Amino acid sequence: MKRLQEIMLDCQVDSLLEKERAHVFEMIPDLQTLTFSMLGTKDLWEHTKSVCAKVPPDVVLRWAALFHDIGKPVVYRTSKGSTFPNHAMIGAEIWMDNAPRFHKILDQSRIHRIEDIIKYHMVVLLYTPSWGNKAISSLKSYCDVESVVKLAKADGGDIDNLNHLLRRI
Repeated sequence: MKRLQEIMLDCQVDSLLEKERAHVFEMIPDLQTLTFSMLGTKDLWEHTKSVCAKVPPDVVLRWAALFHDIGKPVVYRTSKGSTFPNHAMIGAEIWMDNAPRFHKILDQSRIHRIEDIIKYHMVVLLYTPSWGNKAISSLKSYCDVESVVKLAKADGGDIDNLNHLLRRI
């Protein structure tokens, strides 16, 4: 697990994840689902490695990036389509199912922050300037919005829109 933690913090995280793919999948078998082929969609493993490389080298953000789309293959198989409703919520559950194996490298606070970032990464992508202050205050009470926005930006979200949300925070 220590080697995996080193990979997650390396500036070449994407290439190291690929190079150490067998080790990564041995340590976290659920990640193998990201190699599942889905018609009409981007390659999830390539996308995941890219998002990991685009977020700042912060342990919480990198782990959230690694697991942010892990719910997509589950949703794809059950919805029989190319859309992924609730994949973020399912991904957060899969993260928490895997979390006990990380107790030596991540404390409970970080494990729960990662869960929240995964869970809410799609919510901030839905942000529009018409959201009221109550909606934004509610979001702030559920998660670390700045971290969620960093993941959403790396995931391909509208940077101007996400920056607008940050200004309102």
